Amino acid sequence: MRSALSALSIVILLSMTLAKCPNKFVQIGKKCYYVFTQKTDWLRAERKCRQLNAHLVVFEDQQEVDLLTNYLEEKGVVLTVHPRWWDESIWIGITDLDNTRNFIVEHTKQPMRYTLWGPGEPNYWFQQCVAAAKVTQADSLSYHDFVCEEQAKVVCEHPILGRRESMNEVQISLKLSALPYYCASIQRTCGENFQKLDEL
Repeated sequence: MRSALSALSIVILLSMTLAKCPNKFVQIGKKCYYVFTQKTDWLRAERKCRQLNAHLVVFEDQQEVDLLTNYLEEKGVVLTVHPRWWDESIWIGITDLDNTRNFIVEHTKQPMRYTLWGPGEPNYWFQQCVAAAKVTQADSLSYHDFVCEEQAKVVCEHPILGRRESMNEVQISLKLSALPYYCASIQRTCGENFQKLDEL
């Protein structure tokens, strides 16, 4: 009985400790975010995120937009809007590098699932990258096409590690010896007897 309870405790602890963000990231809603306040161009922004095993933010729904807008306002990343509202942009992981005006999510190479264009956007064919900004003080963030070499702030996103949905797919045994061992999905290799989380 004691062995069974120990095994169950380990499973509960495993699901609790794995449901978190990578180091330096902050959980907001259903995702983890890391903010660079120093401005850079789109390519360097994407590289910064890749170095963290993440990618530039791409919004999935309005709730995510509102939560992140509020967080960035509190941190002073999205500042008071002035006539040049695009100067307060953050880079988004969406591009039209083929110049076809068919914007895709860069890390999946798939079309946008959630359209968040601001008024009159996208507009100029030579603006092949996407950023987000507040057009007016009352607005939340919305997308606008932007010249890739322009300067904007950087927000990286990463999925929450060990989401409960993934943990539910694992068959749990109360035998301590039968419990699998896991390493974080962001690691390139796992030690012997370990299994990557993203292989569940």
